[in-house]
Amino acid sequence: MKGKFLAVLLGLVFCLCVLSVLARGEEQKAQSYVVIEFVVKPGKIADFEAAYKESINELKKQGYYLPIYVYNMEFPHYYAFYPVPLYSGIDDFFAAYADFAKKMGMEKLQKIHEREYASIEYYKMFLIRYREDLSLHPEIPKYPQEQERFVHWGLCYIRPGKEQEFEERFKAIKSMYKKKRLKDIDYGWDMYVGDIGTEMPFYFFSEEGKSKAHFWTQAEKRHEAVGQELFNLFDGVLASCREFVFKGGQFRPDLSYIPKEK
Repeated sequence: MKGKFLAVLLGLVFCLCVLSVLARGEEQKAQSYVVIEFVVKPGKIADFEAAYKESINELKKQGYYLPIYVYNMEFPHYYAFYPVPLYSGIDDFFAAYADFAKKMGMEKLQKIHEREYASIEYYKMFLIRYREDLSLHPEIPKYPQEQERFVHWGLCYIRPGKEQEFEERFKAIKSMYKKKRLKDIDYGWDMYVGDIGTEMPFYFFSEEGKSKAHFWTQAEKRHEAVGQELFNLFDGVLASCREFVFKGGQFRPDLSYIPKEK
């Protein structure tokens, strides 16, 4: 039973490993994402990453065709994102893993997986959906997406019945930014809504920057440019939330897998 469970978990690891930062433009077009959060045991980060990189190398050898995006957000939390068509793509996700496991060989797969499993406290799997209507990007990007490394997330746990109020406030913020027509200042975000496996109602937005210093420098410039109007609108966002959490971290290209274009 343990071996069977480990094999399933490793398959999820391979297929799902965050963001966006994203190949990253293709990920933004997807309707939904299967996500796994891994919490690594104290002192086991090096072991986890070493085993994980070995699995990525196997993907490269096999010519695996599914993209994987990995982020680490405030060690020891790692998040793996796998873009899928909403609901219908989940079957393809598991079928792709089964095909990979067959080509690689279950015995070899099991050995790598056991090392990964030994390094984590737990994992959580869930589904999120991309909300283009609540997302915002400048018409002309200030720098290429591949330069984005720092990510900043806002996790929004909404009070029951306050979803519409929350969305209206974010749409107002989006409209405000469009009217301001900011120049030489980075702005924008991707918004996602929680689905299967999340505490609903749940939303989270992701912002990016070339580095932590770059992100916060630009954030200060944005706040100066839009003034009190932004804070008044965001107070309405917070009023819709029973809990609101910020998380910072980075995209990990060394732990991610982006298939080569054929």
